[in-house]
Amino acid sequence: MMVEKDVVINKIIKLIVDEMEEEGKGNLTALYTIGVLKEAIGRVEGTALMTPARKSIRD
Repeated sequence: MMVEKDVVINKIIKLIVDEMEEEGKGNLTALYTIGVLKEAIGRVEGTALMTPARKSIRD
């Protein structure tokens, strides 16, 4: 059974937010973690929004 990607991502985001709340960490930490997750997914799909922080010496 194939599950929609968005459903899985939303469940992961909910788990992250719930875990951060349990640990007493603020929403900014959760938002940062979610941003990192979305960026990682974008890189896998080839749709990342951010550019690499530094270029290779060979570039």
